[in-house]
Amino acid sequence: MSDRNFFAELKRRNVYKVAVAYAAVGWLLIQIATTTFPVLQIPTWAMRLVVVLVLLGFPIALVLAWAYEMTPEGILRANRGDAVPKQSSRWGGGWIVLVILALAAAGWLFLGLPLPSTRREQLSLTASAKQEGEAAGKSIAVLPFASLSEDKGNAYFAEGIQDEILTRLAKIGDLKVISRTSTLRYKSTPENLFEIAKELGVAHILEGSVQKSGDRVRVNVQLIKAQTDTHLWAETYDRTLTDVFGVESEIAQRVAESLRATLTGVEKATLATKPTENAAAYDAYLRGLAVVASNRESIEAFTSAADFFETAVRLDPKFALAWARTSIAHSRMYWLGYDRSPAREEKAKQAAEKARELQPDAGETFLARGYYEYYVVRNYDAAWSAFREGVLRLPNNADALLSLSLIERRKGRWAEALAHQEQAMRLDPQSVPVLSQLAVTYFVLKRFTDAHTIVDRLLGLAPENPQVLAGLARLDLAEGNLEAAETAMRSVAPATSNDYVFEIQLRLPLIAGRYAEAIRLIENAFKRTTAPADFLAGKYRYLLGFAKELAGDNAGAGEAYEAARVELAKVIQAQPESAETLIYLAFVQAGLANKEAALAAAQKAVALRPASLDAIASASSEEALARIRARFGETDAAIADLRRLLATNYVGPEQIALTPALLRLDPAWISLRNDPRFQELCEEKPK
Repeated sequence: MSDRNFFAELKRRNVYKVAVAYAAVGWLLIQIATTTFPVLQIPTWAMRLVVVLVLLGFPIALVLAWAYEMTPEGILRANRGDAVPKQSSRWGGGWIVLVILALAAAGWLFLGLPLPSTRREQLSLTASAKQEGEAAGKSIAVLPFASLSEDKGNAYFAEGIQDEILTRLAKIGDLKVISRTSTLRYKSTPENLFEIAKELGVAHILEGSVQKSGDRVRVNVQLIKAQTDTHLWAETYDRTLTDVFGVESEIAQRVAESLRATLTGVEKATLATKPTENAAAYDAYLRGLAVVASNRESIEAFTSAADFFETAVRLDPKFALAWARTSIAHSRMYWLGYDRSPAREEKAKQAAEKARELQPDAGETFLARGYYEYYVVRNYDAAWSAFREGVLRLPNNADALLSLSLIERRKGRWAEALAHQEQAMRLDPQSVPVLSQLAVTYFVLKRFTDAHTIVDRLLGLAPENPQVLAGLARLDLAEGNLEAAETAMRSVAPATSNDYVFEIQLRLPLIAGRYAEAIRLIENAFKRTTAPADFLAGKYRYLLGFAKELAGDNAGAGEAYEAARVELAKVIQAQPESAETLIYLAFVQAGLANKEAALAAAQKAVALRPASLDAIASASSEEALARIRARFGETDAAIADLRRLLATNYVGPEQIALTPALLRLDPAWISLRNDPRFQELCEEKPK
């Protein structure tokens, strides 16, 4: 076939038309993807995939146009199409069908790489995109900023500026950004940058300093490639307090450009957004962030942070991020038992709703909602949905990932919980809370060797941390090593303001038979100016009664049990669906020999926390019911419960995994110890 005839044949077979049509349709598809994918927060690799598919489809479209023709008889091979009489309507719009077929054929080649169709799938896609970023060196840690201000009281300002820069960087899905808790232990300008980067798993380090004098602020930053100790860039920003808000955004954008991170349209808009225009509100907000960053788990710290954030929103009622932080502070106070009043619950709720009203799509808004639903309402489905949305918008936020995993753990979705906790650990490799929860997950799964490995790592980071030592003591008890548990807690002073620590400090002497020591610890707690209140007051008075009962002081035990009943009844009146309170009320009623009331309270706790809603809490309530049954001689039912619970992944009312070894030690099961079936359970090895 001559060149002339060849080109004529191309024209006759409408190859030219298909080429032009395909180019038009392909261009339109690329434009749609470029415009909508960022808004939907679909990863950048998906956008690149669309371009590749369009390009691959072009030659396929041309081949189809050459080989087939649209005729009145349908789509036929070209040699048969030649025999069909030509009509003006022979093609009509049919050649567009070939274009669509070509695009479909190109997609078929990549059938193993479907575009995300649900929000849940995007979680894994975000993780994949982050791994690509890590491989390309798009990873960074922001070290603590030095405060060069003459007034030492301005140190909070440097901490707040660093936190805001890190927060903005953490919203970029194409980067791996280490959380602040893992960088706090380093100096502002360390000499061993390469070792630090290796410990944190990053390629770049951002250093900085802040100097505040009057209404003037100077921020110095420098981006360093850790492996070669090369300064990629350095910059000084001089601002007034009223114009300092944009500095964090400018620095974050400069870092993203230097690391060649691809930003979605939403990420660009987020980086450019100023949180507030009110300098005084921003100052109060930074002070609150500094308190949060101190990681002090106390009522004083949470109250202080909440006060600063509330000051910020009072000065600027449209300060959405401050509203979100306010809600989270109140929710955490409620969760930890410091204040479970209706007023505290309402503050958490109203602040979360205000954040949603002002910035409904902000990641921090979803976190505030998640913590409220999780810590206050205990609606785990709603909390999981909120945290999932938060992770999508804050892909480097280890707290969001950790919270998501904790709900998955409660739902019995262990593989997902472990995956998200491991991802959180990569983003926050030296975080005590993140590592602690990973250790707890192994603990609940009774993977004690793995739990000890994480605890050893925790001890290397925080050898005197009471929370870590309390966790180690529980792990030792579950393995039946009372001596090791007591050794772990020996250096810890009585921590009446921390229930997780104080409870194990009480349990150890009870298990060891040192009842006078346990009684003294509890009585001293009530003599303090910050004596336990509400639920904790009822819980500790119950333990006081239990200790006196074990010591043979029945009259004293009765008085303590009655005082506990009064305290817990007040809590139940305000929070009738508090399963945790009902459990201890059941224990108290059992101590008072009120069998029906004890069983009713325990059974209500079980009904309030079914396994479908909370697998861990449900089993904990069932263990409480088994204790009541054992105490009142319902031995068959109690042993049947224990046999089932030993094969269940959960922690009991004292936050300890039930094991044969713990059954042998715990005085809660004294009434069963002479039963051969119970003795058999005590000898079984944990699965």
